[in-house]
Amino acid sequence: MRKWETHKYYFSVEAPTEVLYLKWLENMILESEEAQSQVKIIARVESPMKMVKKLNTWKVNEIVHTFDFEEIQNEGSFKHTLDHMKKAEKTKHIQYRLGYSNFCFELWMILYKKYVNRHFNHRREYLDLINECFGTTFESLDKYKKEANFLKVLSMLSLEDVKKAIKNAERIMRNNQIDYQSIAYKGFRYYRENLSLTFHEHIRKILKEAGII
Repeated sequence: MRKWETHKYYFSVEAPTEVLYLKWLENMILESEEAQSQVKIIARVESPMKMVKKLNTWKVNEIVHTFDFEEIQNEGSFKHTLDHMKKAEKTKHIQYRLGYSNFCFELWMILYKKYVNRHFNHRREYLDLINECFGTTFESLDKYKKEANFLKVLSMLSLEDVKKAIKNAERIMRNNQIDYQSIAYKGFRYYRENLSLTFHEHIRKILKEAGII
């Protein structure tokens, strides 16, 4: 089937790792025989306000901001980012969507290979699971995030793994709805407790609109 229609998606992100991931996802969909349309993902390492200022936003209805909750003691910083997302919305009349991970983006990568349902005390605890899931021996998260190393990890994945990660993330969030109270703040919702995330919601939307799920 010829893939005539193109869906565009916009992400502002915290780090180059997320840009590499989203470009990988775009390429995987474009190469997929399952896909019924083309996708274009525009991802930039920018704050919400800088992102909207650089975009020709009259053509953009929605932007996802992808960032980490970090830890409970940094909730003030997390809310500060939500403040900026809301301010960016009003400045350019677009919809900013929340694509967070608690603690960090590494949770999303782990969910490609296994379901996890336990509390983490420190970011470094993700490293052991990264190495376990991908058969790697990274000495630190910084080494894992080096472009060549991260691209090597991505090369081990498929769109079937993306579907698995989405299901694992949805399972986590269903459990959170039972066990915890979500926080509402300026039109956004999140959980203080880890594990939690909303990044998967936006990836699911991309795959659905491409006809892959």
